[in-house]
Formats: sequence, C-alpha cells, structure tokens
Amino acid sequence: MPIYGIGYAFGDWFLRLFGIDHTYNPALVQSGIEWVSHHIGFSELSFWGFLLGGNVIGIVLGLICYPLVRRYAGAIEERGKATVQNTFRVARKAVAKAKPALSRITKRKKPQLEI
Repeated sequence: MPIYGIGYAFGDWFLRLFGIDHTYNPALVQSGIEWVSHHIGFSELSFWGFLLGGNVIGIVLGLICYPLVRRYAGAIEERGKATVQNTFRVARKAVAKAKPALSRITKRKKPQLEI
C-alpha cells in the first residue's frame, strides 16, 4: 500500500506542478475511483495521478537498482563459470579413472549365440 500511495502522491504533485487539471477520470474507472474515495476518505482521487506516478516511480527505481543488479548478476555469472570449470575438471578425472576399466570390458569376447 505505501508504494501505491507514494506513486499517487508523486503523480498528483507532478501534474499540479505543471498546472494540469487531472480531476477528469475516464468513465470506465470513475465508479471504482468513487468507491475507493468513499472508503479511504480522499475527496478527489485521480486515475492519471496513479498512472503517471506509478510509472515514473517504477522507472526511477529501475534506474537506481540497475547498477546493483548488474553487479550482482555479474558476480553470479562469474561464480557459475568457476563452477562449470570445476565440474569439467572433476568429470575429466572421473573419465580418466574409468577408462582402464572400460577398455577391459570392451576387450572381452562376447558370447556367440548358436542358432
């Protein structure tokens, strides 16, 4: 709920800053806005405030978090590469250890069935 409130407050502030009258809501959402206004006690809610504020807050938070997420994803990628290299090294050792036993098995004579 705080995120919605912050988004609405920002959108409302932004629209008032430029003097845009944002009290006109689309007919599809007008009844929902009236219901919400009645239950939370705000006299005028603006669909456009929610729409603009939520999008702008999302974009701003995304821009702030991008460098952190990129660094974290890079660390995970490096850890994954090290794990893959270790897995291949262990697999090569296992194959080298199993090769003599496998060659003994393949050199056996296979029993011939008489028909």
